[in-house]
This record gives sequence, structure tokens and C-alpha cells, in this order.
Amino acid sequence: MHYFRVHPDYWEDRMQKIRALGLNVLQTYVPWNWHETTEGKYALLLKKFVAVVQISDSSSSIKCIHLPGTVSTIDFGVSENIDIYNSFHEQDLYSGGAPHVCSEYWVIWYTRWGDTHDHSWASIKGGINKFKSNLEFMYYNLSASWNIYMIHGGTSFGFWNGADDPPVITTSSDWTAAISEEGDITDTYLAIRDFILNISEWEQQPLDVPKNNSKANYGQVKMTCIGTNLVSTLTRIQETCVSSTDPLSFEQINYGYGYVLYTTTLTSNGTTLATPNIRDYGYVYLNNVYQGVLLRENLTSLHLYVNQGDVLRILVENRGRNKNYQVVYDSKGLNVNGTGLNSSARVTLDGTPLQNWVQCGVNLTKEAIDSLSTNFFEKSKNSSPKSGKRNKNQSPKAKAASLPGVYVGKFIANEIQDTFFDSTGWGKGQLFINGYNLGHYWPLAGPQMTLYVPKPFLQQKNTVILIELVGGQQTIANFIDHKIWLYPKQATI
Repeated sequence: MHYFRVHPDYWEDRMQKIRALGLNVLQTYVPWNWHETTEGKYALLLKKFVAVVQISDSSSSIKCIHLPGTVSTIDFGVSENIDIYNSFHEQDLYSGGAPHVCSEYWVIWYTRWGDTHDHSWASIKGGINKFKSNLEFMYYNLSASWNIYMIHGGTSFGFWNGADDPPVITTSSDWTAAISEEGDITDTYLAIRDFILNISEWEQQPLDVPKNNSKANYGQVKMTCIGTNLVSTLTRIQETCVSSTDPLSFEQINYGYGYVLYTTTLTSNGTTLATPNIRDYGYVYLNNVYQGVLLRENLTSLHLYVNQGDVLRILVENRGRNKNYQVVYDSKGLNVNGTGLNSSARVTLDGTPLQNWVQCGVNLTKEAIDSLSTNFFEKSKNSSPKSGKRNKNQSPKAKAASLPGVYVGKFIANEIQDTFFDSTGWGKGQLFINGYNLGHYWPLAGPQMTLYVPKPFLQQKNTVILIELVGGQQTIANFIDHKIWLYPKQATI
């Protein structure tokens, strides 16, 4: 279980469900980049997590153990039993007689935006029966121990989804886990439980199957655009800007995640803007009018008609850092190339390098996001929130198209429960509720169409903000009581 992908208020709930399953060890990672996002500044929630572990079971502790001179463990996913046997045989060759341990027994795998195949048991030959067969084979034939990865995956809130160089991982980190992203009991959970119940000598027998948490349908929320366009609104919450001859990377201005706005004044006319080494997405504005998007994979140039004196702004999005060791080479910005800037990476207009840039990180802290909504509603005469319940006579119109921009709305939750934001009809962007960053939505790519909203993020009166990057086909935010994944779907911007 990744504690950093679960709201702290739900740690105990998830642990109790793991205990009820009959498991006796909880393994986790400690992501230092999450605890120390800025060098020298720490958010050490690990102590709180350990305290919750000990509340759940007073005999529990957290340990980091390695035996010198041994290959600690191996890992693999749902496989043919002969392949599992061969994997442990490889371990035997080097482990010096150490116990058989699979530290990551992958249930299925994560999902990337734009994936067109279903990540479920239906996607695996033999399905869940093969999974159960693997458990039995490892226990009875190999006397092996294993860590089910994931028992509970959770949610990559904020900008912590990660990437697979370059496919981008979804906000959901469900993994077809035993306990779903929203904390529900799944077929995987029941399969593990059935396996354990058949072992009489199993020390910690399963308890009764826990109940699922309730979910709410809060209905449609009218969303209104703040300001005249996306970039002018984001400049209200930009951080200290840095000027340079050539564009600087995110890392060079000490900015890790989110968006950086690059601005220059053009010194000549031109028609072709080229950004051969943009990382990752660029949303192009000319005199604050949206022109189109640049992509790192296959769309690094854009046809424009520009004049001397025009102001070019490119909002660059870090869509997720590589999940493995390559992160140290995963620089982000307008013209980076792996380890940094080189002459072939320059931004050009008709082949001539563009210089004299100002780059500003966008402040997306809770305080900054709250300031946008507070200022908007203070200036609005109609600031009273509408009821969150569906009402066919009050339902806001959903057919109006939305341009790129920052959108805000309010709703009332008479009963505070988990819910899901249905992004259908929007384009691509980021969801904030009560100032909290709940992650990426991208229905144009799919397959994840809904974002899980845990109830600890909610209150009776709620403010919703969408940073919509490309525009959509509606101006409502819909909150429903179930998740939606759509396969297959061809990814688009």
C-alpha cells in the first residue's frame, strides 16, 4: 500500500480491510521526493502513518531490513506456474539458501492515459483463476512468501501520477487491487480471502468481509470562467519570474511540478514556431489568444501568423516525471534535451532563435487556488451556492462549449460522502476542490473518465476549480456516485 496515495484520514480504514483479509505484513515505499519536494524542506508524514499502523495493531512496527551478501527478493506478475518456478530457481542460484520471497507480485499493472486495452482480469488469459493458481503454487509447492502489489493502490493526487517515458500514468493508481482506489472490496480481495480460508494453519485468519464506504451523487455544478483567458488568470497566481536570454528549464528556476509560463516579445514577422525539445506539453497564446498545442512526441511545431511586437506566451505543462531512475534525466521546460540546453533545442520562428524570455512558475498551492475563487465570488453578485442535489428544473445547461480557462463553481453537500468527478465533456486539465489538487483529468484520451474525490476533501459548502487547458463541450461539473472507465478510446489532445 502506498500511504502517500491515500488520504491520511483513510489510512486506518484501508489497514483494517487489509487485516480483515488475513494478511500479516504491510509493505510500503518511502518516496523521498514526496517528503522533500524542495531541498531542505520536509513534510514527514511517515511518523503519522506509523502511528496509525500501531493503532490498528499495537504489536506492529516498521522496519527496513537487508541481509548483507544476499539477493533479497525477486518480483514478477501473474504468470504460468512454470515461469514462477524458474524465477525462484534464479533466486536460489544467488541467495545462499535464503527463503523464497517475491517482494512485488504484480496483480495486473498501472494504466496510462490513452491505453485502449482493459486493465482487468478479463485482459489476462486465465483471469482471476490463474491468480489463485499462482498463490496456491507458491504456497504449497515452493513454500514462498509474497507481497501482493498492490493490495491497495490509491490515487496519485496533485501532479504525482508519474510517466512511463513518455506515456503518462493516469491519476488513478488502482492496479485492479484487492481494495479498489475508492476503498471497495473487489473480486481480487475475495479470491485472496478464499485462498487463505482453505489453509487451516494460517495464523491470522480472515475476518468478516468489510462493508464498502458510501458514495454520493451531488449532481451538476454550474462552472463560470474566471477572467478572459487561461494565461491572464494564471498570471494572478504566478511565482517570482526569472528573465534569461534562452528559455530556462523547470529545474533551473527551481520549479518541480505543474506549469511554467514562458513569455517573449517577437522581434520579427513569421509563420512557423518550432520547439524541437519541449517537455512535455505547450499551450500557445499570441497576444493572449489561444493558438494551439505543442507535444513532445509528435507535434513540436505550430503554424502561426505573427507580427513584430506580438507577445508570445507558451504555458508548458509537466505532465508527469519518469517513474524510474531516468527521472534524473527527465528535465522539463520549453527547450530541454535530456540533461539540459543545447543549440539544436532552441525555440525558433522560421528558423531564427527566439530570445529574451521571462519564465514564471504558476503557484498552485491551496492558498493560491483559494485566492482565485475568493476574489471571484467577492466580485460576483450571485455568490450563493446551488444545491448539490439533482433537480431537473434547475439543472444548468451542459451543451455550451468552454474555451481554455480557469473555471469555478460551488455546491452544497448535505451529507458528506465520497464522490466522483465525471470529466466527460471537458478536455484536459486539473481538478481542485476547496483548494486541494485532486489530479489530472483527460477524457479526450481516456480511459479514466472520473476522478475519485474522498470525503475528507469535502465540506458542507464546496468550491470547485478546473484548470481547463484545451477547452471542452460543456460548462458544468458533474459529481456522481460511481467511477467510469471507457475502452477502447483513441487518445487525442
